[in-house]
Amino acid sequence: LIEAQAATERLESDLSSERQRNEELNTELEAFRHDIWCVEEVQQALEAVNRSGSEFVIHVDHRIRTALNGLLGMVELLQSTELSSEGLDFALGASSAGHECLEVLNDVLEYCRLDAGHVVVSEELVEVHSLMEDCAGLAREALLGGPVAVELRCGERVPARIQGDGRHLRTVLGHLIENAAQNTTEGQLVLAVDVVGQGPTATIQLSVSDT
Repeated sequence: LIEAQAATERLESDLSSERQRNEELNTELEAFRHDIWCVEEVQQALEAVNRSGSEFVIHVDHRIRTALNGLLGMVELLQSTELSSEGLDFALGASSAGHECLEVLNDVLEYCRLDAGHVVVSEELVEVHSLMEDCAGLAREALLGGPVAVELRCGERVPARIQGDGRHLRTVLGHLIENAAQNTTEGQLVLAVDVVGQGPTATIQLSVSDT
């Protein structure tokens, strides 16, 4: 009887310790859940701030674009007036810088639209060979006539036209070309388009590769 009583006391002590441990674990679990909730709240707040910033840029875009287009228009009118050789160089430089600013604005706006979920993909007939020729010309300009050769490869199965978003295709290829041109000092830069696969699952593959 004495041994049974001692065993019972030990069991009760073990149960008490287990209850205490469970309470500690529950407390830690609640603290962990609270930390997760705080992290999620912060993440949602940051995403809201990012969206707000993107929405702001989208809303003020037309005001910036209007002013910039007006400036470019005035520079173009200035070029048609009687200017000295030096003055014409200044006007041409201002026009070039203005168009570069417009391109940067377009890139920033496109990123903000993507971030805010406002990107609209257009469906149009895209002249594949014309698109690739334009991109090859962009590559030659980016390389500034240096020792790097530009090669254009079009697969035999590539159709003359595809249904897609030509503007976004040009943007993506343009960024790849600029990156390749900045990191290639010799060799070649290859623009390629080909058909991958057969039948309904066939896709058009465009690529930019460099030495």
